[in-house]
Amino acid sequence: MDLTRSTIEGTRYCFLATVGEAGAPHLRIMQPFAAEEDLTIRFGTSRGSREVRDIRENPGVVLGFLDPVEMAYAALYGPASLEEDARSRGRYWRDEWAEIWPEGPESGDYVLVRFVPERIELMNLTREIAPEPYGLRPAVLVRTEDGSWELTEG
Repeated sequence: MDLTRSTIEGTRYCFLATVGEAGAPHLRIMQPFAAEEDLTIRFGTSRGSREVRDIRENPGVVLGFLDPVEMAYAALYGPASLEEDARSRGRYWRDEWAEIWPEGPESGDYVLVRFVPERIELMNLTREIAPEPYGLRPAVLVRTEDGSWELTEG
């Protein structure tokens, strides 16, 4: 789990993949807030954004993190939801966003995406984290009912 966390924390941006209209995939770059202990991750976005529309229709998303120095990636799969309460929006705010939302986190257009991973695919070629055949498939972790992570066959 530490390697997953270091891959996530080592990147400023990640990719968010959602399912759009007619099942078409949508991909965009997002700037996540720091992952919580259980790897819950939040993003700030516009209420009218494509990701918000997609999540309302289909909450299943994938986050992709790339660490080119370690030649590593982590792909996190799970449900996303929207958080619109003022307390959360105030907690998860970046001052540089004032250009986008001059009213700050109280803006009616500002909303949070909350993501909770259920499955993680991880590869790190520098540390030789890639099951045989080496480099052709990732290590796979699945969240168990008690919230811990279990290594499975991917």
